[in-house]
Amino acid sequence: MAHCAARWEAGACQRVATPGEIAAAAEFMLSAPFVTGTDLLIDGGTIAAMKSGNYVGRRDQR
Repeated sequence: MAHCAARWEAGACQRVATPGEIAAAAEFMLSAPFVTGTDLLIDGGTIAAMKSGNYVGRRDQR
């Protein structure tokens, strides 16, 4: 669980999304008929932090 907390803290939002935030993103995708074949990352910036090197994963901590 500690590695999850570190991952969340590395992201721009520094927390886990609320169910309402996830629902809002899903509602946006469902209401945007011209948006097709794309991924919408709802991760609070965690993936961006990992790609930029701002997050050190469990394997890197050894």
